[in-house]
Order: sequence, then C-alpha cells, then structure tokens
Amino acid sequence: MIKENQKALNRIYILCDILIIIVSFIYAWLIKFEIFPPEHTMWWPLMHYMQYLLYLIPIYLLIYSVSGVYSPMRQIRLRFEMWNFFKANTISILTFPILLYILKESDISRSFISIFYGVNVFFGWTFRFFLRKLLHAARRKGFNQKHMLIVGYSSAAESYIDRLISNPQWGYEVLGILDDEKTKNS
Repeated sequence: MIKENQKALNRIYILCDILIIIVSFIYAWLIKFEIFPPEHTMWWPLMHYMQYLLYLIPIYLLIYSVSGVYSPMRQIRLRFEMWNFFKANTISILTFPILLYILKESDISRSFISIFYGVNVFFGWTFRFFLRKLLHAARRKGFNQKHMLIVGYSSAAESYIDRLISNPQWGYEVLGILDDEKTKNS
C-alpha cells in the first residue's frame, strides 16, 4: 500500500514538475521580452521558444529522477530537499545549452535561460514547500502515516520510539509493543 501511494505521489510530482517547467518558461519569456524588452533587437515569439520545451522537459525529468528528487522525502529535512532540487536544476540548466550547441541552435537568449532558471527554481521550491506543509497537516490529522507494531521491548526499542515521537515529520505512529516477558506485578 505504501509503495503504491509513493508511486502515485511521484506521478503527481512529475506532472506538477512538467507544469512548473512550462509555466516557468512562459513567465521567463514574458519577463525577458514583454516586461523588459531588449532595445534595438528583434526577438522570437513565444511559440518559437516553446519548441525548446520538447528538449527541456525530458532533460529536467531525467536529471530530477537521477538526482533523487522523486525519492521519498519523508525523512529528509526541508533544506536538504530544497538543496537537492537546486542542484538538479543547476545541472539541468547547464545541460540545456550544451544540447543547443549540439543541435546547432543558437537563437535562444542566454539571459532568457538565466531568467528561466531563477523562475523555475522559485516555482519548484514554492510547490515543494507547500506540498510538504500539506502532507504534514494531513499526518497531524492521522492521514498519510505508517503504522507500526514493535515486537519486543528493550531500551533500544524505547529509544527508537522516542526518536519516532520527536520526529513526527517521518509519519510513523507506534500502535503498540508486543513482548512475551511478564513483569513481577502482572
């Protein structure tokens, strides 16, 4: 059940990342060519730039996947998740001009690529931050949790339970402890 839920969440992440890349691309074009248009030069319309998304989206998704952006983040602190996302975006945006060079495409603005990078990182961080907060709120209400039954009681089990209680973001709930030892007062 947990693996199926993780697969469903990863699919949602991938779809949202595709949408974020597209929206970031459009916003970057608007910022570069509509809000701050270059003086004395011609530029390509948005639809011409949109063709690069056919290369950009697979590059990003592949590097996100290899970088571990889609691995479970339940036990990872937010700053490490954001750092991992930042690194994956940096690698992706550095890979894109190399691909353009190989394809002999030179009609895309370098400043546009920089603006796209910044906008995409901002939107991606914002999405991941709010999704994490949403999942934490669901865990507090009893959803999106892994329920555990601990077999055997010892000081190690007690310290493990203490760690689970002190880290609710992990999403584990101890339902009980099974132990075959009887105490003297039982």
